[in-house]
Amino acid sequence: QGPVALMDLIDESIIRQEAEKRGIKLSEEDRRLAIERAAARVGSMADLKTRLDETGISMDAYARSVETDVLLDRIAREEVKVSDNEVSHYYHENIAEFERGPRVHARMMLFTDRGSAEAVAEVLKDPEADFAGLAKSLSEDAATGPEGGDMGYFEKDDYAEAISNVAFKLEPKAISDIVQVPDGWVILQVLDRKPAGPLPLDE
Repeated sequence: QGPVALMDLIDESIIRQEAEKRGIKLSEEDRRLAIERAAARVGSMADLKTRLDETGISMDAYARSVETDVLLDRIAREEVKVSDNEVSHYYHENIAEFERGPRVHARMMLFTDRGSAEAVAEVLKDPEADFAGLAKSLSEDAATGPEGGDMGYFEKDDYAEAISNVAFKLEPKAISDIVQVPDGWVILQVLDRKPAGPLPLDE
């Protein structure tokens, strides 16, 4: 497929050899989380598969590419030592790089059938209901479920439009109605909002 593809294969081979030499290994959980994070960036696993089909890339080839990127990140962490002063200097000299739009911190629960979502939505009408606990026990989203549904802070384009449109309209502590997404049905709870501006240095 040409010199670019050949260079990619050489890069991948070098990275994997270096990772093996350093004893850096990925578990099945590492691989699964890497793919799920990649899917979350485009919306959902269904959206990712659609994009791969459009570009003619197999899921296996894409997964291998993602794994190689994770290995490279881990090699870099071992290799590069940066002082706090260097970090602070870079941050203040390049503050424009860290500008972000408005952000929302939310939790979510995903269900593959609407009946389950409706049952949980009914439970959530109780002001004492524990959204995080329910998400940890019942959510079918492998990426956020174990974290109590925590999605962290995100901008509007970071998630599928169906999710972002709802999340950015909710006030903190509010819980959404059931939202249909490509993978099923979602319930959201907004925890906090942050206005547009640069990320703080600690972030």
